Amino acid sequence: MTRITVPRIILILAALIGGFWLVEQTFRIVYRIADILLIFGLAWLLKLLLDPLMRRLRLWHVPRVLSILIAYGLFIGAFVVMVIWLTPQLAGLGQGTRQLAREIALRADQAANWLQARGVEVNPHALTMQIITLGSDFASTVAGRAFEIAQSVLSVLGKFALVITVSIYMSLTRGSMGDWLRPIIPPRWRDEYDEFLTDVKNAYSASIRGYFYVVALGTLLSSVILFG
Repeated sequence: MTRITVPRIILILAALIGGFWLVEQTFRIVYRIADILLIFGLAWLLKLLLDPLMRRLRLWHVPRVLSILIAYGLFIGAFVVMVIWLTPQLAGLGQGTRQLAREIALRADQAANWLQARGVEVNPHALTMQIITLGSDFASTVAGRAFEIAQSVLSVLGKFALVITVSIYMSLTRGSMGDWLRPIIPPRWRDEYDEFLTDVKNAYSASIRGYFYVVALGTLLSSVILFG
């Protein structure tokens, strides 16, 4: 019998095609469960951010369950206050845009008159009307999409409630994503996995919390500057 030899290039191409197919299937699976992974990931991050406060409360001899309820209660209260503060600001965004357009148009008209007085050919009326029209169109677009924005806000609030619920469950059961993922890690890699989680908890978690605190502070300052 003659032995059939397969060229090496064909084997390499077949391996590459099979690898790409497996990667594609993996991404499809991850895409289908992306919302679930996002909820659990955000819940874990929220637990990570509130852990220092809960530990500080326990140092003050506050019971563990009560410290968890206090920490999450403060977070939810701060979130509700922020929503209540931002709602009227966002509701008046359309009217504020029209007022801003009129103010810009007035300044542009003054600038155009100043340029005309110095021999520069500018049509103040056309410039003013163009600015007012653009501002009115933008305000109308914002007002027209108010319903879509409201739907998006309701969807975000629903997911936020799920994140809070899962995060509280993690804190009450002392569970984390690491505990849930550990059973699927091959036994020979579990020691390295445990060391990695320990490093994340002891070292990187402080950096993550610091980053989120900086982002939160920057967002707050930006809101104050934009909405007064």
